[in-house]
Amino acid sequence: MLTMALNRGFPSVGRPRKEGEILSVERPIKWAPSIYERMTEISRESGVSISEFVRRAVAEKLDAKNVIISDDPGLNTVRVPALATAPCGPFREAIAESDSFVTLSPDVAAELWFADGDCFVTARGDSMRSAGIIDGQRVLMTPLGAHQTPRRGDIVLVQITRDGEVCEATIKRWDGMDGALPRLLDGEDKPVKLPTKTEKVVAVAIGKSVMGRL
Repeated sequence: MLTMALNRGFPSVGRPRKEGEILSVERPIKWAPSIYERMTEISRESGVSISEFVRRAVAEKLDAKNVIISDDPGLNTVRVPALATAPCGPFREAIAESDSFVTLSPDVAAELWFADGDCFVTARGDSMRSAGIIDGQRVLMTPLGAHQTPRRGDIVLVQITRDGEVCEATIKRWDGMDGALPRLLDGEDKPVKLPTKTEKVVAVAIGKSVMGRL
């Protein structure tokens, strides 16, 4: 946590604020560990202090927890991992190992509902077109925890296990459980037939928004 002295128009306790008076008050700012590590790295490379980065973020009225500072000290950006295909292996590991990123302005990140830990997954195929997800579009997704379950109607990234191996990862709509396996829908809300000998279907992320061409 960093604590900054900000010039704000707040009155001191016990007396009214004088007209035009600007008082210095301290406000704590919390950063996710991954963002703080990135800021520390850039601070060393650029010679600009972390406090200066924070001051600029506050001055621009940005949501500090969603801001990652780029290598350009004068530019505040959000850097989002981008996966070219839906991974069949461990999802969080795929995000951590991604060497591809999409850089967004804070305004665009907020419009897409970005939060720390999210990533982009590129959609493949036309089965979700009617739901607004077109082949080649990037879908912003939030990883699910081990004990988290999607709500009915959520757009999800699922991993389908067949014959003891994960054979497919796909984006579909979650329609609840049907015994041991979930019901999945396509973009037209039609049931999706699972592959023969499907043993397990696990939702690993929930879709939040899309970015791409029409």
